[in-house]
Amino acid sequence: MDSTQLSWAVQRAEISLELARIALLELDEQSSEGDLAVAQANLELAKTNLDKLQFGGVTEDEHAATRASATAAWARYNEILAGPTEARLQQLRANVERAELAVTQAQRAYNEVAWRGDVGRTPQAANLQRVTIDLNVAQASYNEATQPARASELQGALAAAHRAQHALNELEKGISEVDLAVGRARVAAAEATVLRTMELATGQKSAELRVSQALVNLEESQQRLDKATVRAPITGVVLALNAEEGKVIGASSLAAEIGDPSALELVVGIPQDQVLTMSVGDPVRITRFGSDDISVLSTISKISPISLPGKGNSTFPVTIRLPEEGTAQFNPGIFVSATFE
Repeated sequence: MDSTQLSWAVQRAEISLELARIALLELDEQSSEGDLAVAQANLELAKTNLDKLQFGGVTEDEHAATRASATAAWARYNEILAGPTEARLQQLRANVERAELAVTQAQRAYNEVAWRGDVGRTPQAANLQRVTIDLNVAQASYNEATQPARASELQGALAAAHRAQHALNELEKGISEVDLAVGRARVAAAEATVLRTMELATGQKSAELRVSQALVNLEESQQRLDKATVRAPITGVVLALNAEEGKVIGASSLAAEIGDPSALELVVGIPQDQVLTMSVGDPVRITRFGSDDISVLSTISKISPISLPGKGNSTFPVTIRLPEEGTAQFNPGIFVSATFE
């Protein structure tokens, strides 16, 4: 029942638990839950920038859009410089002729009702007004198309074409090897940061598991120590000690006998012929052996109906309970004498 080794085991478990908690706190200070998300976002940004560098500082779609803008700007300039095509002029003339024919037909219909006093409110008048507007629009479009290009318009289109071409030329110059090397280095650094952050997260999880394991070890060590420690269920004095240090005893074995010093009893074997004259409650004087001046008056609390085994005359156990008052000088195990009064 030596519990020294078990006590040391509990102390070792407590130390291991504290060390595991300290390691976990150190990892918590080095990383947080959002660090991995930030590192991954930085890596994606570095990769995007490197892709742009490899395509002249822009993405492939942006490069294609810049090229298309330059092509469209030059096409617009050439269109203004060359003027409308013959097919376009024929279309515009046809629009004018259709509009003139519509006006002629609308005028004829209007003339047929011109005599009416409300002629201005007739459908014929409204139709004539509409086709006349269409004719003016068609004629204006034809006149504009047949006019030579204005110098300001031509210069504006040329300037726009040059700007678009300049933007395309700048993209197609490419990026230097130094810029590409810097971009690759940033990607590598971002990848290393992500890897380091993931390792910290893994280490943090392992530290949490070590703390949990240390708690389990401490609980198991404490339980083993508790099982090795014998505790009396009451406060009292040891009347008998049956176990020895280092000795293994069974669960049903009696390790020690504890007595309550405030409830002392004396059991006396009384012969059969005398016990018949006694009753529960009869007074008894208990005197400490060797000290006649130390005595206390008590009473019989129990008379056993079963005799004690043995040879000769039968004797019966008679129990005398000492009162709580006046028994301070009576201890369990001392010799006393009983005088039945």
